[in-house]
Amino acid sequence: MRASITSDIFNYSLKPGMAEKLRLFREHGFEYLHWCDDWNNDRLYTREEMRLNRRFVASAGLTCLDVRGTATEDIRIDAAGEAAHRAYVKLLMMVRYITL
Repeated sequence: MRASITSDIFNYSLKPGMAEKLRLFREHGFEYLHWCDDWNNDRLYTREEMRLNRRFVASAGLTCLDVRGTATEDIRIDAAGEAAHRAYVKLLMMVRYITL
């Protein structure tokens, strides 16, 4: 059976570093990852952060299946305002590099 784990699972308790967190996922039998760190804020990763996270995922032997968008008060997929909608699209365009 294929099962994925969410990347933010420890963000609310143990809070290990990303490389350690991903290593633990693989060590406990997970092969697939649902990337959702920072889903609840409007933080944009730099290109270097995206490259580093991509290396962490690969080094852990995981495959990233999908990336979740953000869901903040100001930036949402269902935002009524044009600026908020554009900001959401920008976030999606940036995070796509994690899976490339």
